[in-house]
Amino acid sequence: MSGRASGAPGRRVRGGRRGVAAAVSIALAGALVACSGDDGALNVDFDQQVERTTPGSDAAAAAEIVIHTDRPLAPLDERLLGTNVPAWVGPDRLADDGFVRTTLASGATVLRMPGGSWSNHYDWLGCQLGDEELCFWPWAARPSDFLGFLAETGLQGMWTVSMNGTAEEAAALVAFFNGEVDDDRPIGRDRRGRDWKTVGEWARLRAENGHPEPVPIRTWEVGNEIYGAVADAGPECASFGWENVWTCDGTEYVEGTAEHDGFLRFREAMLAVDPDIEVGAVGIAEQGEWGDWGNEVMSAAGEAIDFYVVHHYAFDDSVALDDVRRIPAEAWSGIAADVRDGLARNGVSDATEIAVTEYNLVSFIENEDARWMTTAVNAFYLADTIGQMARNGVQIANQWNLVNGRADNGGDYGLVDNDSGAPYPAFFAIALWSRFGDELVEVDVAERSEVTELQIHGGRDAGGSPSALVINPSDEAITASVAAEPATSAEVTADVMVSESAEAGAVTFNGVAGSGTELAAPAALAADEDGRVTHEFPAFSITLLRWRA
Repeated sequence: MSGRASGAPGRRVRGGRRGVAAAVSIALAGALVACSGDDGALNVDFDQQVERTTPGSDAAAAAEIVIHTDRPLAPLDERLLGTNVPAWVGPDRLADDGFVRTTLASGATVLRMPGGSWSNHYDWLGCQLGDEELCFWPWAARPSDFLGFLAETGLQGMWTVSMNGTAEEAAALVAFFNGEVDDDRPIGRDRRGRDWKTVGEWARLRAENGHPEPVPIRTWEVGNEIYGAVADAGPECASFGWENVWTCDGTEYVEGTAEHDGFLRFREAMLAVDPDIEVGAVGIAEQGEWGDWGNEVMSAAGEAIDFYVVHHYAFDDSVALDDVRRIPAEAWSGIAADVRDGLARNGVSDATEIAVTEYNLVSFIENEDARWMTTAVNAFYLADTIGQMARNGVQIANQWNLVNGRADNGGDYGLVDNDSGAPYPAFFAIALWSRFGDELVEVDVAERSEVTELQIHGGRDAGGSPSALVINPSDEAITASVAAEPATSAEVTADVMVSESAEAGAVTFNGVAGSGTELAAPAALAADEDGRVTHEFPAFSITLLRWRA
C-alpha cells in the first residue's frame, strides 16, 4: 500500500490520488434493487428496476434464479484470487505452520512480495545478508523467508523489483529464485560498476539457505506506483508524491536515463536469466491521468509489456455507508475499457493481460475511522469486485493485503488480524470464490422484488457443473428457488458466510465461528430431479451453491 495524500494540485495530476475514488460505488445494505447487465450478473442499483428475461425450459421456468451453463461470459482466472504478503510480516510469521494453514484456507493463489512502497526500497541482497547499511529493515522477511513460504504453501509468487536498483541486481534476484546452481552464465556488471557474477552464484546462495532446487517466481513487476514519485523526482511530479523514486515520467520509466535503468533494460536483463518469466509495467486506471502516464508507458514499452499493472482503491479515506454504492460494476467496466482503449490507441496487443496488483475498499487507512475493511461491508465489496474484474477481462488481482496490522483508529487492510490470526469477513470472500469454478456464465432472475435485491454471479467448473455465488447485503433473509439450465441431476451444497450486520467484524462460516485455519464443510441441500433447490439466503450473507454429479 502506498501514498498519504490525495487531490492536491500538481502538473502531472488531473485527478485524485486514486483516480476513480469517489465517482463510483456499490450498494451494500438497505433498500437495494439489483439491475442486470449485459453480462448476466446482478449489479446493485438503488434507483431503478430493469426488465428481466424469462427462462425458457420447464425446469427453469419454475425457478426464480437460473444459471445458464451453456451461456459462458468470461473465464475466472485462478490468479484473480491473489493477495499481498509484505516483508513486515516477518520471518517468524512466514515460518509458522498455523499461518501457512490460514493462508491456504483463504483460497489465495498468487502472493505478491515484498510489499507496496517497500518494494522500491528493498535491497534484496542486503536484506538477505542482514547488511544493516543496505537493508532499511534488517528485521523484516528476507528473500529466503519468502522462498520458504512459497515452498511450504505451494502457491505462486509475484515479486516487485526495486526501481531504485539496477537491471542486473534484479536479474540476480531472478537467479536466486529460478536459477540452477551449476548455471555459469554471466549476469554482468551494472551501471554502478558492480559485477553480479553468474546465475549459479545466486542459486548457490539459495541452496545455502535450504533450497537447492529452484522455487521459481514467474510473475515480476518493475517498481511500485512510480507515477506517484516524490516532488523532487522531477519538475512535473505531484507535490504530495509518496514514492521515493527517481522519476514520475512514463517515458523515462520505460526507457531509463543516463543515470538510471528503465523498464525495458530491467526486463531484458531479467529475461536473459529466465526467458519463461513475465514482466509487468506500472500502469494506471485512467490513461490520461498523472500527466498522461498510462499513454506514455504504453507508447514507449509497446509489446514489451507482458502485463499492465493497475491499482484501485474505491475511496481515499473515511466512507459513509450510505455513500458506498455500485463501485464494482461501474468501476471495472470503466477501468477495463479505458485500459483496452489505451492499448489499442498505442499499438499494444489487446491480448496484454491486466493485473490489479493492489485493491481494497479504502486507500488511506489512518483516516478510515469507520473501519469498514474489518467488517462484512468489505466482504460484500470484495466478493462482487472479484466477479466484476473477471467479467471485465482482468486476469490477475492481488488484494491488499493478507496481514497488515491495525492502524491507531482500529482500521486494517488485512484478511486476517495481525495479533490474533483470526480472519476478518473479507477472508471468506476470497475463500468462497476459490471454490466457485472456472468460468462465469449468464444468470436470469425473476422480477420478484425480494430476489432482485441479491447480487448473483453464475458459473461452471471445468466439467460443466453449475455454481452460483449469491451476495445478500440486505437486512432481510430472502428465499428463492435456484436451477441450472440445462437441467442437471446432481447433489447441491451450500457454503455460507453470515454476519449479524453489515458493520459486524465477526462472521460464521458454515455455522462455525473462529479460526480461519480450517473451514467447516458445506451443507447438503435437498434438490428435485432436475437439480432445482429452494434456499433461504440469510441477511448479511454470501452463499456459494454448487451442483456436483
